[in-house]
Amino acid sequence: QLTHGIVVSSPIDLAFLRQREPAARPFLIPPGVDFSAFTPGPAHVSDEALRNLPRPIFFCASAFASFKRIHLLIDAVAELGQGSLVLAGDGPERNALLAMAEQRLGSRRFRHVGVLARTEMREMYRLADVYCLPSINEPFGIVMIEAMACNRPVVATDDRVRRWILGDAGLVVDVTDRDAFASALAKASRSDWDARPKARAEFFSLERVARSWNDVIAGLLAGRTAMTTPYERDLDSMPGRPNTPD
Repeated sequence: QLTHGIVVSSPIDLAFLRQREPAARPFLIPPGVDFSAFTPGPAHVSDEALRNLPRPIFFCASAFASFKRIHLLIDAVAELGQGSLVLAGDGPERNALLAMAEQRLGSRRFRHVGVLARTEMREMYRLADVYCLPSINEPFGIVMIEAMACNRPVVATDDRVRRWILGDAGLVVDVTDRDAFASALAKASRSDWDARPKARAEFFSLERVARSWNDVIAGLLAGRTAMTTPYERDLDSMPGRPNTPD
């Protein structure tokens, strides 16, 4: 018998436990972003060809797997007819996706930069105009808050988890609708986001995440089992059905 609680990192898991195992006492504490590693600033990219890609630059770092749906992003950028796509990552669909991107975008509008180290990721976030993630059933997506910490807007799948993570720091869209996806990319690249992406990312800072862990542990030791984390309260305050991940 569970006598304490279960900490989950995803609203999807929180919803599942609330619905199926209400006695499990779940607490939502998501992954945190390290603001000592991901910050706004000028991009220091040595590759001149990357620096000279046509703007806007759309960036996605992801496993090349089917549920990431990178082909939808390639299609949307091709439909847009302007700008460039940079992909980072590797996986089972690598060859097919790279061939598709080369065919749809050509070498002038597309680059694959392989698997990047943390500092290289920061520079790519800074170089890009928009970060994109069209995946389905993504538990969280820490790359989004890393991009936001570098003050880059995000365009992602329209579901409850992404709407919660992004807040006013990006756009959600039906990524299976190529025209709508392309329009969202264009809008995100044209809009003045001010400091909103970074401000939203601060909600997921490592310091805030650590405080939530401390509060949950201290509360449970003191017998306070009815408490909720700031992340649960923020999620539950969203319009719609608070207990479901959509």
